[in-house]
Amino acid sequence: MCLLRGSPGLGKVRHDRPAVKNGSGIVFLFIQEEGYVPPVWPEEEGMQQKQMHFDFQVSDVPSAVRQAEALGAVRAKAQFGETHFVTMLDPAGHPFCLCAKD
Repeated sequence: MCLLRGSPGLGKVRHDRPAVKNGSGIVFLFIQEEGYVPPVWPEEEGMQQKQMHFDFQVSDVPSAVRQAEALGAVRAKAQFGETHFVTMLDPAGHPFCLCAKD
């Protein structure tokens, strides 16, 4: 997820790869894959499927969308969350959702 570069919580883990680590010690490490093919969203038969999907709970969805866009994400053309969540695509094409906490 390229979006996470420069985000709060970003840390450096071995080999200078971007990573996110929470207070409990869980680490998500991100690497670049040679020959990477971005997923298609929404999913289509015979096309690259998403490898992983994150739902982030946020207090203010419009503000979180603006912050994600400032970091390089874009709104997915297909939206299914109405007022509950917004589906975004990180710069590498991975879909993720910004979800209202309430």
